[in-house]
Amino acid sequence: MAKKLNSLREQAHRVEREEAQKKREKKKKKKEGKKNKDIKEDKENILSISEENVDDVVFDEDDEENVDDDDSLPDPSALEASMLKVVERLKEHFKSIRGAEPSPELFDRIMVNAYGDFTPLAGVAQVVVASPTLVNVTCFDPALSKDVKLAIAEALELNPQDEENGLITVPFPRVSMEVREKTVKNLRKQAETARARIRKLRRKPMAQIKAGKEGKLEGISKDDAFRISQEIDSVTESVIKQVDSVLVEKEKTVMTV
Repeated sequence: MAKKLNSLREQAHRVEREEAQKKREKKKKKKEGKKNKDIKEDKENILSISEENVDDVVFDEDDEENVDDDDSLPDPSALEASMLKVVERLKEHFKSIRGAEPSPELFDRIMVNAYGDFTPLAGVAQVVVASPTLVNVTCFDPALSKDVKLAIAEALELNPQDEENGLITVPFPRVSMEVREKTVKNLRKQAETARARIRKLRRKPMAQIKAGKEGKLEGISKDDAFRISQEIDSVTESVIKQVDSVLVEKEKTVMTV
C-alpha cells in the first residue's frame, strides 16, 4: 500500500514538473518572440524617415495608470506624471529618426547577438560620429566585430565595413532636401498624435471635476473643484509646450546641414 502511494505521489510530482517545464519554455519563447519583435520594429523605425507613418509612436493605455478613477477630485501631479510619459515616448521615438547628419542615438536601439544573448550595442561598442557621412563603431571585444557589423547592417540597412582591431566604419549617404522635408512633415504629425494623447488623458479628470462643480461629489466644494480644474489646465498646457519644444529641436537636427 505504501509503495503504491509513493508511486502515485511520484507520478503526481512528475506531472507537476512537466507542467512547470512547459510553462518555463512557453515563457522563454514569449520573451524571445518579444525580443525579435522589438528588433524588427527597430529596423523598421530607425531609417524610415521618408515614410509618413503617424502610428510609429506607441502610446500605451498604461499612461492612464496614475489617473484617478474614483469619486474624489483628481490629483494634478499624478496626471502630469502620466502626461510626461507621452513626452518621453515621443523623445525616444525621435531619437530613432535620422536628422541631416548621423548621430549616436541612431544606434541606441540596436541589439547585438553577443555571447549567446541579445545585448544593446552600447554595451559592446562605442559609437563616434567621425563626419557628416561616416560613423566609427569600436568594439570593446574585437571578436564581436562580425556580430556588431551584422546587427548594424540589418537594423540600419546600410553597408558597414569591418576594418581591423574591432573598428567598424559605417558610411551614411547624405539625405536630400526632399526627404528631409517629408521627415519634418511626419514629425509634426507624430507630435500632434502626442498632443491628442495628452488631451485624452485630461478628459477623464475633467469629467470628475465637472461632477464636483455640480455638487455631485460628496464632501467636495465647488471652489475646490474649480481650483483643481485650473491646476490641470496649467499642467496640460505645460506638457503640450514640452511636446512643442521636442518637435522644434528635432526639426532643427533634420533641416540643419
